[in-house]
Amino acid sequence: MRKNDNKNEQKTAIKTVKKMIVLTALTGAITVPVFAEENAFTSSDAELSLGEWQVDIPGDAEDSLFTSDEAEETPETADSEKPEENADTEEETENKKEEKKENLGQQIVDFAMQYVGNPYVWGGTSLESGADCSGFVLSVFAEFGVELPHFAASQAGFGTEVSVDELEPGDLVFYGYGDISHVAIYKGNQEIVHAQNEEAGICVTQVDIEPIVCCRRLV
Repeated sequence: MRKNDNKNEQKTAIKTVKKMIVLTALTGAITVPVFAEENAFTSSDAELSLGEWQVDIPGDAEDSLFTSDEAEETPETADSEKPEENADTEEETENKKEEKKENLGQQIVDFAMQYVGNPYVWGGTSLESGADCSGFVLSVFAEFGVELPHFAASQAGFGTEVSVDELEPGDLVFYGYGDISHVAIYKGNQEIVHAQNEEAGICVTQVDIEPIVCCRRLV
């Protein structure tokens, strides 16, 4: 009877070890059962009896197995963070667009300033040989892919209207006594660059040289 009891005890112990190995693999906890009974099987017996259930778990298993906190981060949790990331990306995109617009306006001014001192020529569109007010604006904006007609009043129909207080570098300012008769490029700091007349040529002056009819933003 004692022999049968030993076999039953070994079977029970083997089942216990199997369960503990599985739990160890799942939780990362290293637990070694100790059997103090006189006739308990030895570790070598366990290796032979466990067969395919034998698992070699290194001492640093806790580092290699996922923790309970990592397990809680489900795909749904990861997906829930995406909208916030997308929102940040959209905000950054809008900021870049605004920055690009500001830079483009300044680029237009910088380009126009190269021709200060060149002559004013009625009906002209040459930045080197001479241009009138609308011809000057037409030729400057053409360098940035914006096509405009050679007539100040017609140019006032392009872009978006802005107030004098909202003027930014690169905006157009239209002048006249009732009807539009002159156009200039806003330089910044209450100054404009434009082809003023035959006497002044292409020059920089204050923005309030004549009554302002409207202001337009093309870029």
